[in-house]
Amino acid sequence: MKRLLLMFVAMLSAIGSFADGLALVDGLEFILDPIRKEATLVDNPYYSYKGDITVPEKFTVEGVEYRVTRFEKNCFAGCTDLTSIIIPSSVTSLGNDCFLDCSSLKSITIPSSVTSLGNECFKGCYCLNSIAIPSSITSLSDNCFNNCVSLKSVTIPLSVRSIGDGCFYNCESITNVAIPSSVTSLGDYCFSGCKGLISITCNNPIPPSLGDNTFSDNTYLVSSLYVPDVDAYKNAEGWKKFKYIKEFTEPCAKPTIGYADGQLMFIDATEGAKYHYTLTCSDVQNDKLNENGSVGLAACYDISVYATADGYKPSSKTTAKLYWVKADGSLATDNINAAKMRGVVVAAEGGIVTISGLSDGEKVEFYATDGKLIGAQKANSGTVSIATFEHVVICKMGSASIKILVR
Repeated sequence: MKRLLLMFVAMLSAIGSFADGLALVDGLEFILDPIRKEATLVDNPYYSYKGDITVPEKFTVEGVEYRVTRFEKNCFAGCTDLTSIIIPSSVTSLGNDCFLDCSSLKSITIPSSVTSLGNECFKGCYCLNSIAIPSSITSLSDNCFNNCVSLKSVTIPLSVRSIGDGCFYNCESITNVAIPSSVTSLGDYCFSGCKGLISITCNNPIPPSLGDNTFSDNTYLVSSLYVPDVDAYKNAEGWKKFKYIKEFTEPCAKPTIGYADGQLMFIDATEGAKYHYTLTCSDVQNDKLNENGSVGLAACYDISVYATADGYKPSSKTTAKLYWVKADGSLATDNINAAKMRGVVVAAEGGIVTISGLSDGEKVEFYATDGKLIGAQKANSGTVSIATFEHVVICKMGSASIKILVR
């Protein structure tokens, strides 16, 4: 009887069905919301999913198109022969026990549309060896990855603020974990039973609160804890139990400053870098008296920026100047509101002068203060660079001249 029922379900799955607000599409069962035109994937009690599954982003039933937006609780629970699944970018949440005990699941792609993972979402997924958590997730729920025996690496994004009770409990293959600076609390038994854990990086300068037995006793004695402020962690409840607490040693790469399409651009070689910048201008005034109603503008901004990234010390500062230049090439020293203006950024670092924000092919000449020509360049991708031993150089773009302090 069960075999006949499964055959019937398989036949329906091939053509799709609709009854009592339910739809069966390629063997996947959905609850339909005809008002919102949304579909929720649910547990199919008559069918055990196996192999590689691709969940559709949308499908049509009786002429109505539905978007798949949620995975209900238990929808794949106990599917021991499920090996991989692709979740469409329309899905926003994965319910409790969604992949509970999917013991053969090796890989999964979670799109950035997903904002929440239910309790015990991947608990008991013994073969799951890596997972990338999207930056749309703000918290990791209780027991989310509990007993995952193969999980070797996990990327926790900066969006996550809390890690729930037992989240990575008994994940014995994890050797390193990086806790981002956004995390303020770690739950009970969060990393307890992680026997292979030898290195922990916690990037928050303020030690996050810890629950009971967040780490195993052996972890406190063996693992190295890398933090931005050693004294803060040595005096923090729970964290002070670590025998080896060390400070970050490597600084973040120094950023570069560029300009294109009306915007400043900061570029850094360190993955995940964030930028802290300051803009100042001599035009800034506060309640200054003016009698004739006409105010000239200097048309020059001083820029400074440094980079930070989790696991690194802050970089040293990079400085540059943003000049406003008229379209004809002359320097705008009196009114940045004149017609057809453009900005160029000038930076000098280690004897190399770089100018960005130029037109491709535009010629730029560099002179010493005694008038000697140092060199000439044509802009490539809006940028020119020149190396010099001079302390000060004069850059000429058309009729505009800019004096640059190099050293």
